[in-house]
Amino acid sequence: MGEAVKRLSSEFRERYRDVNWADMAGMRDVFVHAYHRVKLHEVWGILTRHLPELLGFIVPLVPRQE
Repeated sequence: MGEAVKRLSSEFRERYRDVNWADMAGMRDVFVHAYHRVKLHEVWGILTRHLPELLGFIVPLVPRQE
């Protein structure tokens, strides 16, 4: 997800300022470059707290395939 966030246009990120794009991209950097610092229970906590809200934001933006 962090890599995808880095590829979003600045216009898109500006349009949705309520989303913390920098934190998502930063988490990706930690997973890739500082993976020795990653604690599974912290990742799980972040996911369980923030993923439902994030999905609620993202799902309406994705075009439906019929």
